[in-house]
Amino acid sequence: MELLPAVTLGMWTNGQEEFLFQVERTRFEVRAKPLGVWPVPGERTTNLDRTGGVIQVSAEAEDLEDALLRCRQYLNRNLGLDHKDSFKQLAVLMLAKIYDETRPATERRFWIRGDEPFTERGQQAIQQRINDTIRDAKAWRPNLLTRGWDLTLEPHETARVVTELARYSLSETQPRYRTGAFRAIARSVMDGREGRYPTPLNVAEMAVRMLDPKPTERLLDCSSGTGTFLAMAATHIFKGFLAEMGTSPEEATAEQLLEAQQRTGEWAASKALGCDIDPFLVVASRMNLLFTTGHPGRIFRLDARTFPDGDLDGLEAGRTAMPLESMDVVLLNPWFSTQDPVSDESILQRYDLGNVWERDEDGGYRNTGNLNTGGVPPEV
Repeated sequence: MELLPAVTLGMWTNGQEEFLFQVERTRFEVRAKPLGVWPVPGERTTNLDRTGGVIQVSAEAEDLEDALLRCRQYLNRNLGLDHKDSFKQLAVLMLAKIYDETRPATERRFWIRGDEPFTERGQQAIQQRINDTIRDAKAWRPNLLTRGWDLTLEPHETARVVTELARYSLSETQPRYRTGAFRAIARSVMDGREGRYPTPLNVAEMAVRMLDPKPTERLLDCSSGTGTFLAMAATHIFKGFLAEMGTSPEEATAEQLLEAQQRTGEWAASKALGCDIDPFLVVASRMNLLFTTGHPGRIFRLDARTFPDGDLDGLEAGRTAMPLESMDVVLLNPWFSTQDPVSDESILQRYDLGNVWERDEDGGYRNTGNLNTGGVPPEV
């Protein structure tokens, strides 16, 4: 940069993170001023300092995934947050980002400018804007997050994460790219703990394509985990809306993409339902649908094995939203664990496989009618 007088911008990368600089030339030296974002084609470097931040652009699949992974790595490795706490911080900021994009451009607050992320005054300004946005976002979706899902980062830490996300326009990014990026950060919360593993995206996509859910059909995942099946169903519905317009995700105009995404969000609001026992995963599922469609769907904390009975806090709302025999399509990948067998008699007595079976004279099996009090693996 010092040797080439025509150079005004520079970047250094270690293969994971990118460090951006703007050249300042004085009479006696050349200085590298840190920048939060890189100008897009047609954007002047002077625009980087304007109120309202830089131009937001749609993200490619790898770019959005890499940005979210850098955020997770920073929270997890640099700040020492565990896998769940780092996900919570990122989820709250993503909620703020998604809400911010619903506002008129002149009223948005999820942005950075110039070297704001690198000065104390700038970091404080970013933190104030983000806190205000989070407050309004929680009022916008009051039933999405639960107790304990709050931003606890210091201003310089918030600025670091916001810097990664501020450039992209999620509403202009393909739903399939968004759910793929979301999975990159969510899979760490289902890495085999308690017998739970994330469903591979290609497997979920295959199942959805085989069942081919329609926009008029009610769809349920009763072991929703991080919401992979619901999100992939949403991308399928999105493609269907584009097909009705005679186009595809690759060929659609910006107006067609926005219309299809709006209709997909309406589908998620009325037709996408799910449940899970784990309150953390209930929020994760909601966030996945919100990130993919702009609406969190209807995900409840309840035990599908005992439904419509039970005692979890989402039971009453679940009974109203999804009475028995009201679903058109059911997709799920139940958790597998030999360490956590189902031994609750109130559950076992509901199912034939909750009983002890024995071989009969013909080499088959017969139901003894006696409950298997030793427990049955949950996948059964």
